[in-house]
Amino acid sequence: MSNVRRRLLNALLILSLATNLVVAGTVIARFSGTSDRPGRPFPPHARWITSGLSDEKRAELRPIIRGHEREVRGLRRDVGNTQREVRQLLMDDDFDEAQLTTALAALRSQSLSYQEASHRHMIDLSRHLTGNDRKHAMRVLARQANDPRRRSPGPRGRDGPPRER
Repeated sequence: MSNVRRRLLNALLILSLATNLVVAGTVIARFSGTSDRPGRPFPPHARWITSGLSDEKRAELRPIIRGHEREVRGLRRDVGNTQREVRQLLMDDDFDEAQLTTALAALRSQSLSYQEASHRHMIDLSRHLTGNDRKHAMRVLARQANDPRRRSPGPRGRDGPPRER
């Protein structure tokens, strides 16, 4: 395998891992009860790849990203709705294992659909970037993944179960 191909494969694997970690972290944070704020279920999907690009390159990518956003918006909405359904099922006094199992299966399926769309969009956007632009995007992504301010704060200072609304 050529050195260039190996590097591209490694970059794609790192990106896939990062996407999986974001999805898992978001799901865990949403179910952990660490926040009473609803928030968006996922961060904007293309900000990391456009960070640091020239205004001209951003203008070139803007219509592509808008097209992707239309698809991703519906996927994020579906995941968010299912996350709220799972949270409600977990908080209900009458535990229904069958309903929770069905909702969690739907959440897995929706998360996978979101991840697949994100990967397709990453490939599509990467096609329009130079090698240096792609390297910069990977550095931004790595920096974000290692930034402690971007991690879920966890249950610091909280005793007992989450408050009821």
